Amino acid sequence: MIHEMVQRTAHPARSETMKRPTHTHLFSQFTALALVSLLAAPAFAAIVRIDSIAATAKCDFTPDTTRFSQPPFQAADSTHTHNLNIADCKAISTVQNCARVEFNWTWQDKATQAPLNFTPTYGIKISAPGQSCDVNNMVETNTTGCQVYIQNHAFSNPLTTSGELTDIDFKQILGVYGADPGGANCNADVEADAQIYFILPSGSSVGGTTSGWLGTSMNVHLDLAPPATPTMNAPAPGNANLHVSWSQNDTTDTTVGARVYWSDSPFTPDIASAQANHSDTLTATSYQITGLTNGTTYWVSVTAVDPNGNESGGAPVATAIPVITYDLWNSYQAAGGQEQGGFSPCSARPTGNAGPLALLMLGAVLLLLMARRRRVKLRFALHLVVALLVIAPLSLTAEGQASSPQTASIDLRVASYKPGIDNAFVGHTPYADVMKDSDFTFGINIDWRVWHSFGELGVGFGIGRWSHQGTSLLADGSASNDTTNMTIIPLTLDAVYRFDILAQRYEFPIVPYVRAGFVYGLWWMTDAVNNVSAYTTPAGKTLKAIGGTGGLEGTFGIRLLLDVFEPGAARSFDIEMGVNHSYIFAEVQKLWLNDFGSSKSIDLSDTVLAFGLAFDL
Repeated sequence: MIHEMVQRTAHPARSETMKRPTHTHLFSQFTALALVSLLAAPAFAAIVRIDSIAATAKCDFTPDTTRFSQPPFQAADSTHTHNLNIADCKAISTVQNCARVEFNWTWQDKATQAPLNFTPTYGIKISAPGQSCDVNNMVETNTTGCQVYIQNHAFSNPLTTSGELTDIDFKQILGVYGADPGGANCNADVEADAQIYFILPSGSSVGGTTSGWLGTSMNVHLDLAPPATPTMNAPAPGNANLHVSWSQNDTTDTTVGARVYWSDSPFTPDIASAQANHSDTLTATSYQITGLTNGTTYWVSVTAVDPNGNESGGAPVATAIPVITYDLWNSYQAAGGQEQGGFSPCSARPTGNAGPLALLMLGAVLLLLMARRRRVKLRFALHLVVALLVIAPLSLTAEGQASSPQTASIDLRVASYKPGIDNAFVGHTPYADVMKDSDFTFGINIDWRVWHSFGELGVGFGIGRWSHQGTSLLADGSASNDTTNMTIIPLTLDAVYRFDILAQRYEFPIVPYVRAGFVYGLWWMTDAVNNVSAYTTPAGKTLKAIGGTGGLEGTFGIRLLLDVFEPGAARSFDIEMGVNHSYIFAEVQKLWLNDFGSSKSIDLSDTVLAFGLAFDL
């Protein structure tokens, strides 16, 4: 083709007939092109499946299953990785017996490459990391970077060449890399790939002889480069714990973990020789050592761990001493709080009585039975899911007079809440000292219509959740490194009256309402290690920070009816989803949550301003 282009350039005046190639010329071009393609094409690779990898009898080394892919897989499949780390290298080098590993493998394309009934043979080669062997030859010329491990070995089952057992001495793999077998430099701080080659016959003649060789290889990655040592911050003392944090310095591995070491006696950063406790491999950059003894000195260090399990040296060892801290429960008790925990309708009575909680649950069951008798059934559940997931206040409204029957109402609310724990004290403020601020509470109220004439009367129940984190205090009142948390689950059983006459008759968008009922607050407090806080009295009694407090609640609120702003969309929402009306609301709620004024109860009272969405169903 190049020759023809040259001719065209040299003789531009030739006729079109002379420029058209003959059939002989086309055949010559095709033959040349096919020959060039054949020479340029890569050699065909054999297909070898590794069926199992296991330690041989009387040998003491087996590749770690977390670093060596588990068979079956094809030898050349790069999605299966096989890694030897520094610990593997040392184990292979120092093993007292042998480090032979048995490969059970199958030559899968034998029927194609050696179809005749003759006895084929195979070879095994091992290349040095970063080196290669001749994959298409039983012999080898690269004697410095490749060793012939097995040559012209007969198959034990020549007809199928399946289930072939071959011992690979991993000391030989390291020996190729190091000075001699078993003498590899496991601290070489390098990463490189070695190869195990399977050399097989390619084709056969009528006389039963092979006409060539082909092969495939299995990659074995030697990772002898530990990650960089991390930088550890000074351990922060807590109550029977230490907070340890660090930053990673390794930039070569995409994922680097860490391991924290500690001991009540000195040790050096050489973690391999340290007799210390240690954590599991961590993906975070901080760790809390728990179960320690206050007042005792502890030595701490941290190492980096790479994806292949190599571990760096330890960061310089630092010392720290756990100290007593006061979480919310301990601060409350130290200030003279009388609450002893437990679930009772009033803390003045013995603990263990779950009367208010049972009353609320019984009320909820009765309401559900009432709803079932009124044929709400599954429709109500569907409405609740829709309300929680897809309702937006200005697009999901309904006309003033709903076309579908109305049976229930749902309020979704958010409020800022701060329990009145400090109300019981004069001169002490345990909540303000430890928890500081308020936090948001979220809740849902559901009520069923029982009467509708001059307004609407409903009965229902509600549930919410409030949780807030604070900082435990040291003995001198300053902030410690520990956190403490309090959680409250308020449960309500109440009645509600809504003055909706103007909205129903005249589409006036303001609907005032009042709600009143019983409330029971389940509460608990946790310490720095997220366990339920405990306080030991001078008499030796242990008080757990978990209990329930009963009381009353009263609410005044205003709903803004959204029907009048987008009646068309509201009507569609009513027809398609059965939501009669949509509102936004604001309300003021007064909580008397102190076991009806008991001096032996923790006070969870507050005045709450809440906002939210409401839906009539």
